Amino acid sequence: MDALIERLAVTIDPRETVPLHRQLLQEGLGDVALIPLYFDVDAIVMLKGVKGPIGGTYVEWNFFEWDKE
Repeated sequence: MDALIERLAVTIDPRETVPLHRQLLQEGLGDVALIPLYFDVDAIVMLKGVKGPIGGTYVEWNFFEWDKE
């Protein structure tokens, strides 16, 4: 992967980059066991001035540390 990325970085001709991109995808996806087709998105609704929620999957894990301005 590193060698292909380095070659892509210095290749100018678009006709030469297409095969490099193809090789990069084949190499990167060749050993993948699972590719998620979608990602869960969770919305968080809170009052203005609430401090403490940090982005991520389990945003409410530290709710006892939240504070209000």
